[in-house]
Amino acid sequence: MTVEPGVKLELLDWGGSGRPLVLLAGSGNTGHVFDDLAPKLLDCCHVYAITRRGYGESTRPDNGYGWQRLAEDVFQVIEREHIRSPVLIGHSMAGGEM
Repeated sequence: MTVEPGVKLELLDWGGSGRPLVLLAGSGNTGHVFDDLAPKLLDCCHVYAITRRGYGESTRPDNGYGWQRLAEDVFQVIEREHIRSPVLIGHSMAGGEM
């Protein structure tokens, strides 16, 4: 998912039914930290996770790691994927992005 020129974020989509749920990992983790949890939520939610820039399969640009840019990245993924009225759940530094 491209969020700005030259920057792509990994978006995981486990599927499911119900309200969209977007999981945001803490510092040092990728969206795959939720690989065991996400399947347990599929009965109630459509579950996604975003891996922030600089981690995992996401692009590692030289800049753009401030809170405002990281929050904008999350917003861009939600908008471009047409995820309507999601519940955001995160831990650690994800609080700043939310």
